[in-house]
Amino acid sequence: MIGYALLFWLTTRILSVLLVVGCTMIYEHFGYNKGMFPTFGGVPQEAHTLGQLLYSLAKVAIIVPLLGELVFRLGLSFKKWQVSLGLACIPIYIAWSYLRPESWAGGMLYVIIAISVYFIVERFTKQNLWDKLKSKWLIASMWITSLAFGLVHLHSFSFLTWKLLPYALCMISSTFFMGCACAYLRVNIGFWWGFGMHVFSNIPGMFTIILMSLH
Repeated sequence: MIGYALLFWLTTRILSVLLVVGCTMIYEHFGYNKGMFPTFGGVPQEAHTLGQLLYSLAKVAIIVPLLGELVFRLGLSFKKWQVSLGLACIPIYIAWSYLRPESWAGGMLYVIIAISVYFIVERFTKQNLWDKLKSKWLIASMWITSLAFGLVHLHSFSFLTWKLLPYALCMISSTFFMGCACAYLRVNIGFWWGFGMHVFSNIPGMFTIILMSLH
């Protein structure tokens, strides 16, 4: 299964590169140049101190993959406590990725919301409900969560217009395909295998951070 996932990852990475190259050529045919394309905010930033370097590496290697897997794929087991935890992580993910509270009070608000979500799902749902949903929606859930995982990366672009949406979708296609590989491993082997695939996919970003810090 690991071999299939790695082969899928490699094949789809090549496909994503071809999609981006082809899409870029089409845009350039209609008068666009490199300066008119949005930059992708997911590109690692330069670290100027050892502390910044370690934090950037920890963020790319551990924090971001773990949070992403908790939100998008932990619940694919359809075990009630894992569904509860996955749903509870959504407010944390939103605060971390989009809102970035500037105060401890603001951050604690999202922690309280997360705890509330966890206990609501735990209190008001039964395991047999999730078992029934799993029998009907497991495969669909794998596709839906992978698609959602890809689409949330649209917020990482420096700017985005409707005309540039096809380009952005080609750019994030690799995250969708990576999400598919992580979902496959998560469902068939276990959560930490999906997490490992996510970390593996982020290795180029880690090397980029290190190389940029050496300049």
